[in-house]
Amino acid sequence: MNLASLSGLGGLERLKAVSDQHSGIRSIANLASCVALEAVSVDNCKRLSSPAALSELKKLPTVVAQNSGVPLTEQQEQVKE
Repeated sequence: MNLASLSGLGGLERLKAVSDQHSGIRSIANLASCVALEAVSVDNCKRLSSPAALSELKKLPTVVAQNSGVPLTEQQEQVKE
C-alpha cells in the first residue's frame, strides 16, 4: 500500500511517533495538532515538500526526512536545540 496522506492522524493528541517510508505523502502539516509527538521519520518520501508545520511542537526535537523532497538546508533548520 502506498499512502498519499497522513491526514487521518491529525488531532491524535497522544500520538508519540510516526514513521513512514517510501510513500507518496506530500505534507505532514496535519501532524501539527499531535502535541505529544516525539519522533517523526519520513525517509524516502520524494513528494514531501516541507516539515516546517511541525516546528512549534515542543516535544519534537527533529523531523527525519532523508532522501525526501525536503531541501537539505530546510532539514537542517528543523533541528531544535
